[in-house]
Amino acid sequence: MRYEKSGMKRKKRVLLLASVASMIDQFNMPNIRLLQEMGYEVHAACNFKEGNTCDDRHIRLVQKTLKAMGVEMHPWDCPRELHSLTGCMRAYRQVSSLIRQYPVDWLHCQSPIGGALARIAAYRAGVPVLYTAHGFHFYRGAPWKNWLLYYPAEKILAHWTQVLVTVNQEDYQFAKRHLRAGKVFHIPGVGIDTAHFGGTKDKALLCKKYQIPPDACILLSVGELNRGKNHQMVIDALAQMPEKHIYYLVCGQGKLREELRRHARRRGVESRLRLPGYQEDMAGIYRNADIFVFPSLREGMPVALMEAMAAGLPCVVSDIRGNRELLGDKDAYENAEVPKRTESTQRQGGFCFSLHHPGELVSALRCLAGNAQLRQTCGMYNQQKIKNYDRAQVECRMKKIYEEFDKRSNSKEVMQKKHSKRGALKEAPEFHKGKQPLISVMMPVYNMAGDRALHTAVLSVLHQTYKNWELLLCDDGSTDGTVRVLRQFASMDGRVCVIQNPQNRGAGAARNACIRAAKGKYLAVMDADDISDPTRLEQQASFLEGNPEYALVGSNVWMRNRQGIWGRRSMEQEPGRQSFLNTLPFAHPSVMMRTDIVKKMHGYSTARFARRAEDYELLMRLYAAGYRGFNIQEELLSYLEEPGSYQKRKYRDRAAECVVRFQGFHRLGILKGSLRYVLKPLAVGLVPGWMQRAYRKKRFAVQKPPSENKRSKEIGNRK
Repeated sequence: MRYEKSGMKRKKRVLLLASVASMIDQFNMPNIRLLQEMGYEVHAACNFKEGNTCDDRHIRLVQKTLKAMGVEMHPWDCPRELHSLTGCMRAYRQVSSLIRQYPVDWLHCQSPIGGALARIAAYRAGVPVLYTAHGFHFYRGAPWKNWLLYYPAEKILAHWTQVLVTVNQEDYQFAKRHLRAGKVFHIPGVGIDTAHFGGTKDKALLCKKYQIPPDACILLSVGELNRGKNHQMVIDALAQMPEKHIYYLVCGQGKLREELRRHARRRGVESRLRLPGYQEDMAGIYRNADIFVFPSLREGMPVALMEAMAAGLPCVVSDIRGNRELLGDKDAYENAEVPKRTESTQRQGGFCFSLHHPGELVSALRCLAGNAQLRQTCGMYNQQKIKNYDRAQVECRMKKIYEEFDKRSNSKEVMQKKHSKRGALKEAPEFHKGKQPLISVMMPVYNMAGDRALHTAVLSVLHQTYKNWELLLCDDGSTDGTVRVLRQFASMDGRVCVIQNPQNRGAGAARNACIRAAKGKYLAVMDADDISDPTRLEQQASFLEGNPEYALVGSNVWMRNRQGIWGRRSMEQEPGRQSFLNTLPFAHPSVMMRTDIVKKMHGYSTARFARRAEDYELLMRLYAAGYRGFNIQEELLSYLEEPGSYQKRKYRDRAAECVVRFQGFHRLGILKGSLRYVLKPLAVGLVPGWMQRAYRKKRFAVQKPPSENKRSKEIGNRK
């Protein structure tokens, strides 16, 4: 926890950011109550004046409610479009100032532009971030400019996002596969009070209020009057239908109100269009309408559609994510392609129509307008289905997410207080201001001229967030032209240095050549087929700078094959001497060591018996000399392990490892009673291969398909 100047322990504080006040009102009131119940002092920043989807009177009511709840409110001029660079810079400075003025334990942000600005500011301030994506702007069927603009930005920002919350399954599956946020969660939208939208109907009152004939069939849309809500498409459909008793009621405010009215006049349906603006209580309107129409171009998990379903309305919706998920096609987000269609697709709760085929909307509306029994059947299904999206269930999930995030933040803070004297990782670039590199990354390479994995490994170093390093590529007597490839990398970046051994002497000798040439204060180990996380060097250098009592630092690792990640290996946080008995308690390619200590220990052993276990041997010698290590509890490396690769060791190599274990255990003073651990490599060699594969798959497997975290493809694309 942080402390005020008085020395007194202050209350935990969280900053909740939204682009407009209506987003606080519609999506975040339950979240505020949850945070306050957890003991947090909540600060809310948003635009209270412009861009809101409700009227000024309601905004004043929202402010009054927040004040009564004890929420500190701050104006934030967050733009909703990217047109104004000046506006973005102003909003960024405002949130940076808020973080400085009111030190927060973490922040919760939303909306694409506001979320991006907030995460950049939080990253620079060293503040953890929870980001709720109410529908990515890039999605299946999105315009190509959205993919060019928003996807790369989110790809980068995900690395600075400790928790990413998605509101629909399509976004959730995509985020797990392609975005490297710390944790990814799914909640079923923002939740609604389903009981509020039940009750008896009184259609005559609705018709009288909006001057609609009592025998009319009322189409209802709810939402801001903007291009994305696509109300013009329904007006066009209304003009194409021969039925004159169908009226269109659109509840919402926005800049396109007069434009929609003019368009209806041109199409000859102005007399059947009603634009009453923002309506305070929508429950009665939902209950007494006949059909809910939702033609949006993009949605995350639409609240208006959930409210209509809770009221028992049949729904005609555009075939986009969120809509598909709600209207009875739970597997739609997993389909790779949408087949060609000639008519609207009937779902259990209504119809889905293609945005590219306006005729589908017309046929769906006519079908429901002329069949009261079908409307009732669809409405009953919708009322049952939407119970899974009730606010109580969403609040339960959000509470668990907040509690886990709170626990992670507190544990990280405790670790930093215990082990760090410098603090935030953002200070890493300031550690070494001279011409000498702070970090020397050593990478032995042998016969990998045509292996794409080498390119990916090198690129993962070139794209590190920390820049003061040198990359030592040691060609260990390759015979296939690998050295030419390495020299190409050196010509690309002056920080890359190529070392050449005249003959193949093994990885230990190659690393020793790198150690002799190293100029950095720290040595980062890496194999030529591994992938480092972009923040690896920064995090490990930061840790060693702040914790001189440790000689080395490692991390957890992802385990992958050529198809993608298949497992995760979690390492013991602070290994002791006994930790070496079962196996090496560090993932060696993830380790960073102090160069002076490694040189003092004369580097890796080049003895014949240690050739396949030189990492095990060196780290046991370091511990025997009184040095200690630490494992950061994050996956900072993706480690290549092909199926069966651990079975390829010859029995003489297993016997050699037994010698390494015997000597190492003896130096560590743990040899007594440890014979079974000394002989373990030989025993493992007797286990059938299928049994070893099954064991490792069960032990290290993650709850994701092997194709999901394809880091090699991601890093390669950055070139």
